[in-house]
Amino acid sequence: MQCIGVRIPTIERRRCIFTRAKYVSDTLALISRLCRENFTLSEARCFGIGPNHHSQCESRHPLPERSSRPTNQIIAINTLPLNIQKPAWIFPKHHGLIQPASTLIKCTVPFEIPSLSRIRSHHTARSFNMRANLFFVAAALPLTQGVRIVQSNDDGWSEINLRTFFNALSAAGQEVILSGPAENQSGKGSSDAPPKTVDSDGCIHASCPGGSPATGFNASDPRLHYVNSFPVTAIKQGIDVTAPKLWNGAKPELALTGPNVGSNVAVQVPFSGTVGAATYAAHTAKIPAIAFSGVSGDPTGWNAPTPLYSKVYADLALNVTNTIINSGKPYLPDDTYLNVNFPEVSDSRCNKASDFKYIFTRINSGLLSSRDAEWCGSTRLPWEADVIVLRGSNCYVTISPGDASDKTTVNDAAVQTQIINKLKPILSCL
Repeated sequence: MQCIGVRIPTIERRRCIFTRAKYVSDTLALISRLCRENFTLSEARCFGIGPNHHSQCESRHPLPERSSRPTNQIIAINTLPLNIQKPAWIFPKHHGLIQPASTLIKCTVPFEIPSLSRIRSHHTARSFNMRANLFFVAAALPLTQGVRIVQSNDDGWSEINLRTFFNALSAAGQEVILSGPAENQSGKGSSDAPPKTVDSDGCIHASCPGGSPATGFNASDPRLHYVNSFPVTAIKQGIDVTAPKLWNGAKPELALTGPNVGSNVAVQVPFSGTVGAATYAAHTAKIPAIAFSGVSGDPTGWNAPTPLYSKVYADLALNVTNTIINSGKPYLPDDTYLNVNFPEVSDSRCNKASDFKYIFTRINSGLLSSRDAEWCGSTRLPWEADVIVLRGSNCYVTISPGDASDKTTVNDAAVQTQIINKLKPILSCL
């Protein structure tokens, strides 16, 4: 681990904080989160160069030309006096002039920060009161924290819903790889076939040129992968090929699909590629899985302005994901998945995460099924289609326990109870 220098303009002292991150954007997210816990975040931007900078960071803050000698080690300490606009680098003589990818976080600090003592240092820490701006300079280092998540969908790897959720998961400190179909594969269910060379039209939303290889990745972020085949094939490639390659042989701990463009309830469920990919992960790969879908939106590329619904759905999906993660392993009972549906988002209602309530529901109506777990004073869970279609204006999110072997409702009350207990912190009753 390497030191993150802290520049205090009015107090000539330095502390060291430690983090690990493979991409500039991950470092930015990690330090921003730390900053928010201790200070008031007033500025965050990227600068510097390195082999692993993130495309999102790069597009928002253009970086200098790449170094011809890539490195994952910090070899310079940045000094940034307030009156200097560009960073001035000091290089140790024995390392040569290799500039690492770095991140600047500027925090406005209140009069006294007792919680700063929680930030551990490799060096002797001195306590002090601060009324100035702090500058954290972080090197891009391998990410070693967070839950390992594989992400996919059926709308295509460059769909804005998928990318917005990817960014939210990364900002939350999770280790995420995305492995989605090169084209829109909506309605393909559990179809699976070897990937083939991309046709002359290229990937969806012009995200790869015609004639591209059957599988590929974003040159500026190797966590973003396309697979020119079905959603099941895409997530299988992510689990079996991409994950071991990027995580030194480790397996994903959680599979997340979507948010799908359009709901997946009732008769839509068995034909959904988003659900198909999730059930493959849960049933065949034995990885807990959640399928997310939302009523609002149309197919939209990753490089378009982010719609309100994408932001809201990412926040809601992150809340469900964090609740499951915080409940501890095993995240879900064996061979089960969650089918989660979000209602319509508009400018006038259901337009921020705090507007919503999470309702535990069934995928199927339950007319011919055994009794459900006792919840909200009943032994019959509401039907998700009824809640989303007929009561969507109430900002209800439906969460249904699914049997990954056939995509229907889990009809075991004991298993339903296990899942209810994991989700209790966010669940409400109708």
